[in-house]
Parts: sequence; structure tokens; C-alpha cells
Amino acid sequence: MIVTHPTITAAEIVSAFAFAPRWAKSVGTARLSPTGKALGGTYAETSVCLRISDAVIDHDETGLTRFIGDSLNKLPLATVDRVVDAGGMCFFSVGVYTDGNMMCDFDENLLRKLADHKIGLKLDIYGGSENELLVKPA
Repeated sequence: MIVTHPTITAAEIVSAFAFAPRWAKSVGTARLSPTGKALGGTYAETSVCLRISDAVIDHDETGLTRFIGDSLNKLPLATVDRVVDAGGMCFFSVGVYTDGNMMCDFDENLLRKLADHKIGLKLDIYGGSENELLVKPA
């Protein structure tokens, strides 16, 4: 889950959610690289990435709809609503590795609940051989 906001600090966001942060950068603080090197300037907005899960999920056993739905049910939705209503943004960022074809079926109940709380969904789908992804002339 990634949460951004123009004025709320990263510490406030982290304390409102029951998940450890992967990163937490507050608006107005010095920009730093992942190794701590100063990059110049300050962050224009707060950005927090919360660890909902680092586990590898088997799509055949769990499926993305169930996984995202279960994760959604763990969120403090009233807090999500307050952050979004105050000018922030919340979205799930899901990395999906597949070495073949994969069907993602997001049912209407999940999509409705995400929309009701203005939670976005970003999928990073990758995998397979780079050569298989190239279109070769006949």
C-alpha cells in the first residue's frame, strides 16, 4: 500500500496503519537516496510504502482478487478515507511475476469497495524470457 499526502507527515501515516513501512518520506524533509546520500531539495509531498505482505502468493491457490480483498479488509478504512478526503492518495502496488499467461479476475465487489474508499490499484506484471516477448518477423 502506498499512501501520499501534501501535508500529513510520514510518522502520522505510519502510526495510523498497522503495517511496517518499506519507506517513509515526509513532505519538506531533505531528499535522500536509498543509501542516505543527499539528493538536494526537499520532498514535495509525503510518500509512505506500507508492507502489507512480502510473501509470494500462489495465484492458483489464492488469486489476486482474494489476496487484495483480504489485504483491503486489514486496512483502517476510516483512516484511508480521511487521508484521501484531505487531499492524499492511497493505492495498492502489486508486483506479479508470471512465466506464462495469467488471467486476473477482479470481481465487482472488490472493485466497488476499492472505489468506495478511493483506493487505486497498480499492477506491475513481469516475467518470462525477454526473447519470448519480442515479435520476430516471419
